[in-house]
Amino acid sequence: MTTTSPSSVVATPAAVAGSPRSPLAHLGTMVAFTLRYNRIRLIVWLLLTVGMVAFIGSYYKGLDPQALQELIIAGRVPSMQSLLGWITAAAPGSAPLGAAVWIKSWMFVSLMLGIGMVFLVTHNLRADEDTGRTELFRSRPLGLHSSLASTLIMTVGLCLIAAIGIGAVGVAQQYGATLGSTSGGDPDPLGSWVFGASIGAVGLIGIGVGVLTNELMSTSGGANGLGAAILGLFYIVRMGTDIQNGDLTWISPIGWAEKMDPWSHNLMWPLAAIIALTAVLIGVGWMIEARRDYGGSLFAARPGHASARRWMTSVTGLAVRLQRTAWIGWAVGIAVFALMLGSITPMMADMFKSADIGGVDASSMLAVIGFLLSMISLGVCSFAVYSTSTMALDDAHGLLEHQLSGAVSRVGWALKRLAVSFVGTLILLIILCKVYALSYGAGMNDFGDFWTITALAFAFVPSMLVLMGVVVLGFGWWPRQAVAIGWALFGALWFIMILGQVLKLPEDVLNAMPFFSAATTLANGPDWATLIVTAIVGLAMIVIGLIGFRRRNVPA
Repeated sequence: MTTTSPSSVVATPAAVAGSPRSPLAHLGTMVAFTLRYNRIRLIVWLLLTVGMVAFIGSYYKGLDPQALQELIIAGRVPSMQSLLGWITAAAPGSAPLGAAVWIKSWMFVSLMLGIGMVFLVTHNLRADEDTGRTELFRSRPLGLHSSLASTLIMTVGLCLIAAIGIGAVGVAQQYGATLGSTSGGDPDPLGSWVFGASIGAVGLIGIGVGVLTNELMSTSGGANGLGAAILGLFYIVRMGTDIQNGDLTWISPIGWAEKMDPWSHNLMWPLAAIIALTAVLIGVGWMIEARRDYGGSLFAARPGHASARRWMTSVTGLAVRLQRTAWIGWAVGIAVFALMLGSITPMMADMFKSADIGGVDASSMLAVIGFLLSMISLGVCSFAVYSTSTMALDDAHGLLEHQLSGAVSRVGWALKRLAVSFVGTLILLIILCKVYALSYGAGMNDFGDFWTITALAFAFVPSMLVLMGVVVLGFGWWPRQAVAIGWALFGALWFIMILGQVLKLPEDVLNAMPFFSAATTLANGPDWATLIVTAIVGLAMIVIGLIGFRRRNVPA
């Protein structure tokens, strides 16, 4: 008879850690990890939201009151209200400083925070599940809902701090004071707090939407795409209803935040409605997570065919197939947005008349159209960043090594993938300009500028090459940072396009930057020198990136 000593007994996982009895087991540990893991992102988001509002407020506070009155008058035109949001306090002659800050920053900062929360939720939930990190966490063991709960605590806390920070900035900079007033304090501090709360409220909507889409979709890309599309739909619905003087704005949840109406009615009950909606969305996501398998989703990915079709065995065919769904989503959203924006552009004439700028001739309208399309084209070219970034993602996920094992060279593989990104984005740009030209022509009862506006799509190609070039450059030399580098440039261009004049950047510098040079192409003709130099810079970065890709290891 043999005996086994206690030291030789193999311990089971249950003996070591025990099984989680609560769905929120080790929540405190997970919260600490989540905060540490995202600390840089949290700091960046606070700087972007609070810092941007503070900068705009300090800039406007130093401007001549008459110039701000003209800005507010322009912002009350229905076409501008539909783009920027509606506010009662923007009344000529008695508007507070906060009204000007609202017109410049509210819609942009709110949407940025809302979509950012969708991406942040996905980064900590579905993306961790895609990479297997969540499975590792639960093996410790971690409660079923601990990861979701820690993400909620972090993101809700971020929106709360951002709202408080913006409100405090408003009180400190006296946003409630009438333009030109020399009062010693803020006569309406409540309005500033409501202003901050309205921006934070849109962030809460993004959190709720993000939690739901993370349970609906089986991939992080699908969750982000659906979440951004839902918020985009909310914005488009709100934009369409604001044309009707705000009577139907309540249809859109973003309209609820807009209707908080700071420095006028100072309504707080719409915030309660937004909190309730967010709670419902989170509750639905919570219940789905409790019932689905690990890695599963409500809309499960369809199984593929037993054998690949012939066209999918090529690099180009596979890239098209993998990006097909995302491209279709981009195309539908672009077409709808261009249709609505083109229909309200004829109202821009009202903006000039209301601001006593004078009549609107063909060149001035084309300049406005060029600027609008330049802004939207930057959003369209986010597809170029996304599509080009899939090369780095394939490398990070171990898929690139398998693809290069076939009869294809590294440079040949990369060029075929870049061709898919280039053609896909170019078609999106053509859709944007063509649909916009049709909608604008129908509103003006004049299609004389149809082909001129449509041809503007090709003026954005050099700028698109710069975005692609930055990603390829990172992919070749710094593959682990390639995706971040591409999106950082995209964010910087978007930030400068919105706040270029506020930042007091020289006009020559702005005109030389990607997407800015195409803004005046319709009115003044193309600046061939700038467009050619921009294209050369983009192509040069692609070439240098491909050289680095040939020299480095795979996987990185």
